[in-house]
Amino acid sequence: MPKTGQEIYRRNCALCHGADGKLGVSGAKDLSTSPMGLDERINRIAYGKDLMTPFTGLLTDEEIRLVAEYTLTLK
Repeated sequence: MPKTGQEIYRRNCALCHGADGKLGVSGAKDLSTSPMGLDERINRIAYGKDLMTPFTGLLTDEEIRLVAEYTLTLK
C-alpha cells in the first residue's frame, strides 16, 4: 500500500489532474491555483463533486488526508 500522499495521488488522481495538478481532464480543477484549504480538500477527495470520484471507501481517512496535504504542495 502506498505510504506517501504523492504515491497515492499518482495512483488515483494524476490521470485527471496531472502530475503537476494542471491537466484538467474531464473538468478536473487546476490544483496549482485552487484556493481550497486543507479541510475543504479532504472533503472534496472524500465525497467528490460532479465527475470526480468520491474516495471514501476506496482510500482510508489517513490516505485521504495525505493526498490533500500533498495537493497543497502543487500550488
